[in-house]
Amino acid sequence: MDEEYSRKVGEELSADPVGSNVSCPYYPCHQEGQDCTFCFCPFYPCMDTSLGETIIGRRGNPVWSCKYCMLPHRDDVTVLLHSSLRGRWPCDPETLGPLFEEAKRMEERHRREGR
Repeated sequence: MDEEYSRKVGEELSADPVGSNVSCPYYPCHQEGQDCTFCFCPFYPCMDTSLGETIIGRRGNPVWSCKYCMLPHRDDVTVLLHSSLRGRWPCDPETLGPLFEEAKRMEERHRREGR
């Protein structure tokens, strides 16, 4: 993760959760009703092919696309990330790994329940 991206995640963690930001020109980037607290995901790039894929970007370089991922846009995951990472960002992979796995379990529950 580059420094600018990490700085933006840190700013999001230092602010209060925002919920759905319907005034954003990109809303919804994933789906209606999404939580927009994390425009910049703490897990990026996760490289988990069940959540996204590598695409060719505007400059012709491969980039990770999260277009299928809702992890940081779920209210319960936002709460988990804020409570676990606020004041501790940036953090190491040993901290992020278990959070990522817990977020994936939460997402799987949402999918099973049709939410």
